[in-house]
Amino acid sequence: MKKLTEDNIIQKLHQGEESSFAYVYNLYKRRILFFVTQLLQDGDEAEDITSKVFLKVWDKRETFKTLENVKAFLYISAKNASYDYLKARKSFEERQKDISYQIETIEENAEHWKHTTELIVELYKEVDNLPKKAKEIVKLYFFEGMSSRQIAEKLYISQVTVMNAKGIALKKLKAVFIKKKLLSM
Repeated sequence: MKKLTEDNIIQKLHQGEESSFAYVYNLYKRRILFFVTQLLQDGDEAEDITSKVFLKVWDKRETFKTLENVKAFLYISAKNASYDYLKARKSFEERQKDISYQIETIEENAEHWKHTTELIVELYKEVDNLPKKAKEIVKLYFFEGMSSRQIAEKLYISQVTVMNAKGIALKKLKAVFIKKKLLSM
């Protein structure tokens, strides 16, 4: 491009002459790229944002009155685009942390409930293996929530018999669970 005045550059930019846009691009590209890189600390993203900002200049080329207007527009657009990118990245990272935490929690809970379910299933199996009277007492006490007195009245036995049967049943269950390594001492 021949030696042009600022007015000629702006006029040719308005007319869509690519050489005047190339002049503006070459004049400000390094400055804007450096500015964005400092804000983002990410060279690749800074390149992308810088390119997008210059595309905006091309789209709005007819609105600029001076090169100083172009320069101001470039810096303001670059700053805003950088801040938008940083906000989006922060939001994305926070969502990722949130999702990771939720997945961890679900995995921990799933493992806990899987283990708990296996223990309950095993408990029911072992209770069913107890002698008839002990099985009935354990079910009424632990599964139905009845007191020793209520069980004694229901089964027409003494409370001492209920407590003895419950104690013997619990010892047997504990021994089986220790043997199967479902319970540790």
